[in-house]
Amino acid sequence: MHLFIVRHGQSLGQVDSAWNNHPDTALSPLGERQAEAVALRLKTQGVTRVISSPLVRALGTAARIATAVERRIEVWPELREGWVGGYQSFGRQNLIGRFPQADLPESMAEAGWVHASD
Repeated sequence: MHLFIVRHGQSLGQVDSAWNNHPDTALSPLGERQAEAVALRLKTQGVTRVISSPLVRALGTAARIATAVERRIEVWPELREGWVGGYQSFGRQNLIGRFPQADLPESMAEAGWVHASD
């Protein structure tokens, strides 16, 4: 068995000052290309599960991998980096609409999951 740990591609929050104070931004164009490159590489590696945090940048990366390896995405809300302060995420239908291959846990309600300050 092999375990591949992939960090998300570059996000808008990393390169666009309009987003640098937002904890949950989408992939930048470069991040999308990075995610595609990882997905292409993993396509031949016998991946059996794709697990992601619920953050949009992570789901954007996981979605490309899941498509390449023909798997669904298991979303684990507790699998995320820290953030100073609280944050209310995008809602359930928003995430499902953007990432249809993501299996969201029931705890992720329409109002969105809460990323509490630790």
